[in-house]
Amino acid sequence: MARSHLAMPICPTCEAFFPTILGLTNHTKTECSRWTKSQSFEIVMLQCDGTKNKFGGCDLPIEAIAKLAKSCFKSLKDDSVFKMLLAPEFFFWNDLGSPKGAFSSKEVSQCFSTMAKVSAGVGKVLLVPGTVPVADSFAFQDLKTHYKHLEGVKIMNKELLPEGVAREYLNEEWTGQLEYTSKAKKAFSYRNVLGGFYDGRKIIEYHKQIPYTSSSDFEYHWFLDEDAMVMGLPPIENRRSSVVVGGVKLGFEICAEHQYGTLMAFGDGPPDVHILLANSMEEYFDQLVYTPPAGGLFAHVDAKEEHCQLYYAKDGKLALVKPKETLVLKEKGFSGTILYYEEKLRIPVRFV
Repeated sequence: MARSHLAMPICPTCEAFFPTILGLTNHTKTECSRWTKSQSFEIVMLQCDGTKNKFGGCDLPIEAIAKLAKSCFKSLKDDSVFKMLLAPEFFFWNDLGSPKGAFSSKEVSQCFSTMAKVSAGVGKVLLVPGTVPVADSFAFQDLKTHYKHLEGVKIMNKELLPEGVAREYLNEEWTGQLEYTSKAKKAFSYRNVLGGFYDGRKIIEYHKQIPYTSSSDFEYHWFLDEDAMVMGLPPIENRRSSVVVGGVKLGFEICAEHQYGTLMAFGDGPPDVHILLANSMEEYFDQLVYTPPAGGLFAHVDAKEEHCQLYYAKDGKLALVKPKETLVLKEKGFSGTILYYEEKLRIPVRFV
């Protein structure tokens, strides 16, 4: 049954419903102020290239992340401040583009269980330690079939992009790759997976999905040492890219997804903090940063130092936020930079 006549207006600032059809008064500035609050943030962004670095003496990078969380924040006991520690894409992958060093689906499940336990020892700090590569072997026949499927894959329509934003399909150049399909002896189904953890719980598992929106086919192919790696679209339950935790709404994109406006096109409303994890995302688009009209934060957490920045976003414009502290790390084959920020936002009051 059609229910369009019951549609309820929602304030973009405080997210309050004000349906006059139910006899409620129109939304006013006073009402809006009543349903928003001031929220303090402490944000630690770890800038490093996970494809080149390794944490010496740590079984998992998440353990090093936990140590940083315990030392970088002013007070882990102050629950009034929302704390988050973010690392860039491929933080777990020391051999980019190769199944070597990647996790199997079973191993990543075990890895995430370990992360949740480590998170419990940190407490109410959002830990997003980059992305984890997942590569499962599958029966290899002929990858030419996948190229044929690729022709029919639906990518995000240009009409969904804001005016003035242009982007090209990232993998238009296939010259020479078809010849490799006859040489590949092993094939791997590949995933690029983001895990977020808070107070001992996995609060989100998001799989990179650009440029596809409704296909079971593939994004791109790698051929290295006669191994073929093919990235596929994740199950529907792993395409949810936003989450509310501790009353704060967070939205995620992984690297080139930002060029497609993935969070803006398919998210469930603007988050307080738009988080982009990238390995080397040289270009971002102000128009594709997805935050409320009242203002929000855009955390561009990148492996490249010149791209790793925090911004305050409002009305489609970005202002660079300078870190309160910067610390360079160099030890046991690892090099990186810790960027520490303190910020405040007006955010909706959420009863979750």
